[in-house]
Amino acid sequence: MLRWRHPDGRYGLTYLTGTDRVVYACSYPDCGEYIDEHHKTQMLERGKWMARHPERPVRGYQLSGLYSPLGLGFTWTELWAKWQDSQGDSAALKRFVNTTLAETWEEQSEGIEDIALIARREVYPETLPVLARTAWVDVQGNRLEMSVVDWGEGEECWLHDHIIIPGDTAKQDVWDTLADEVEGANIDALGVDSGYNATQVHAFVAGKRWAYATKGIDGMQRPIVQDAATRAQRLRKQKRSQVSVEPVGVDNAKALLFARLKQDQSGPGTIHFPQKPAFDDEYFAQLTAEKLVTKYKGTRPVQQWVQTRKRNEALDCLVGNLAVLRIAIDLKSRVQKRGKKSGSNLFDLAYGG
Repeated sequence: MLRWRHPDGRYGLTYLTGTDRVVYACSYPDCGEYIDEHHKTQMLERGKWMARHPERPVRGYQLSGLYSPLGLGFTWTELWAKWQDSQGDSAALKRFVNTTLAETWEEQSEGIEDIALIARREVYPETLPVLARTAWVDVQGNRLEMSVVDWGEGEECWLHDHIIIPGDTAKQDVWDTLADEVEGANIDALGVDSGYNATQVHAFVAGKRWAYATKGIDGMQRPIVQDAATRAQRLRKQKRSQVSVEPVGVDNAKALLFARLKQDQSGPGTIHFPQKPAFDDEYFAQLTAEKLVTKYKGTRPVQQWVQTRKRNEALDCLVGNLAVLRIAIDLKSRVQKRGKKSGSNLFDLAYGG
């Protein structure tokens, strides 16, 4: 079987320097023989379609562009030249793989498997080294979703709960229910997504010094939260009557959290999950619903987060909690520098990353 790339990573086509020939390298590792393109006519005459799953009632067949008969399609020399020309340009490379080779293109990506995280659910001890508790609310048209997170030193965290409140988020009753949930959760800081039904969000956080309206901003160059100087400058330009909307650099937050999700030992940055009904298969599917894909603009690599499934609220909630923690620490630290006291353990959080 002719392949553009063999399972062991070797490429099928090989350019022989000095002879200016493009040949096909046999797929068997110990063979070492080359196949010239003129042999392809005889190979096609003797070839047979073989189903990989003959028991299935409907079968589909795919044939690589390497099999194009002589005089039809591209020669191996032309395929080699097109392959070389497409290097460094993901759009051209994708066209080459999909259109010329008639094969399936797969983006270079980084992600994490939900199954690995499900297996890490644990029974928490009676007491945890918790210094602060945050919550963040994702706003949809027909529901609110809130994750509650306990934080320790070095931003080690223990997911406490994930709450879904169904109802029309343009109406007050669902926000009244949220207020009851927040009061019962005994949190230190709260964030609410203002990207949808912003009027209701602003009304909910208004007057609560510990609650923030947030808005996710794309771009790997954006910090997770603004530094103190940038935030102060933004607030100076804002009218006193307006609710401050805190920008969150979601791309960098996701990159940091995905790196931490790979940690399976307790310590700074580790993320823990409880054995509770709220943390089911759907929760972890949402938490791992995106992957970091590398694309090219010309010859410049660009990384973008791409959703692999429609729902990703669990991931958004964890991102929001990290941002709220850092916003709250920054604000409370500046209050402390002015000589004011606070009874919250939030001051004592020492975090890295």
